[in-house]
Amino acid sequence: MAKPSDLPFPRLGVVVGKKVARRAVARNYMKRIVRDTFRLNRPEIANLDIVARVHTPFEQKDYTAVREELQRLLTGLKKCLERSSS
Repeated sequence: MAKPSDLPFPRLGVVVGKKVARRAVARNYMKRIVRDTFRLNRPEIANLDIVARVHTPFEQKDYTAVREELQRLLTGLKKCLERSSS
């Protein structure tokens, strides 16, 4: 979910529920990966407020696949916003 913002920078909210991962360590790991991917792609993201919700648990062995998927989603979001602003 994303919404345009009047702020000069993008913001991110991450939600990982207990139904996805019971242990706080696992939830925090997933949040960390999402935040890090957002941080690396921040210059390419417009001034948006983004809420990312993790529905499927992932582990360290899935790191590259998850990072690629998040980058794909952020790129798609960017393209969608470019089309809507034109």
